[in-house]
Amino acid sequence: MICFLKPILFTVLAVFCFANESFAKLKLGSPFGDHMVLQHDQPVKIWGWAQAGESVSVTIKDQTTTAIAGDDGKWKMQMAAPGLGEPFSVKIAGAAESIQLADVVGGEVWVCGGQSNMEWYVKNSKDADAEIAAARYPMIRLFNTPHRTSLVPNDEVGNSGWRVCSPKTVGDFTAVGYYFARELHRELDIPVGLVSSNWGGTIIEAWISGSSLKTHADFKARVEEMEQVGEDPQHDKTLAMKVDAWMKNYRKMQRVPAETWQSAALDDSGWGQQKLPAHELVKLAIFLLGVVIVTNIRKGLFSR
Repeated sequence: MICFLKPILFTVLAVFCFANESFAKLKLGSPFGDHMVLQHDQPVKIWGWAQAGESVSVTIKDQTTTAIAGDDGKWKMQMAAPGLGEPFSVKIAGAAESIQLADVVGGEVWVCGGQSNMEWYVKNSKDADAEIAAARYPMIRLFNTPHRTSLVPNDEVGNSGWRVCSPKTVGDFTAVGYYFARELHRELDIPVGLVSSNWGGTIIEAWISGSSLKTHADFKARVEEMEQVGEDPQHDKTLAMKVDAWMKNYRKMQRVPAETWQSAALDDSGWGQQKLPAHELVKLAIFLLGVVIVTNIRKGLFSR
């Protein structure tokens, strides 16, 4: 499986777009909280919700910026780069409410995205007990995005909070992300924030925007079908039935004994033919090789 590390300016987190919902209570976007790391050398965008027309001010160090919540309650603003230095607080104030974020630092912010290789935890890695016991790096912090699917853009990704690296917390950190952050922290001697956004087994299409997928003929119709969600109840019902039918068929296939399709005596004369792109053939070959190896191991051919 392919995974990647991509440097990111914290402002890019603004891709969590807003939906048409009004919030009367002063509220911040998902990535903002105690112990967070802000990109030290780039302007920072902060957003949230409040009462429509309410004035909201944000103070970072000696800088205060004000924004007015729109008719839908949304507000956002851009602040100057926070720089490096000691931990500081961030104050968000509305007309009648305020929020105080503590132990915020400026540093390097990186997104750890991918599949199971990036999702793999420190606690499951080599020499886990020793590595966990030695993980005393309070200037390494992690924000984890929970697994959640949606056919439409969401306001939030869910706020699990920023976790400060310690022997008590690091076990559930992405291993690749943690070891990368540790080396970066040791080399630069500055805080490092990890935004862990990964999901084992996901297909690459799930990570690509609908607008980009629509440029490819193979995906155009499917994307347009999903874009209609919420506009026509009958369309939504039909799509839900398609998904349900697919899931039922998938579960049925999962219940088929492996010996059935692995058997050399299997009658596949009724199977249809399908043309596959070259890269799909390579993946199929790797899969079949894995089946052969697993089958031989089960038979004891590789046992000592």
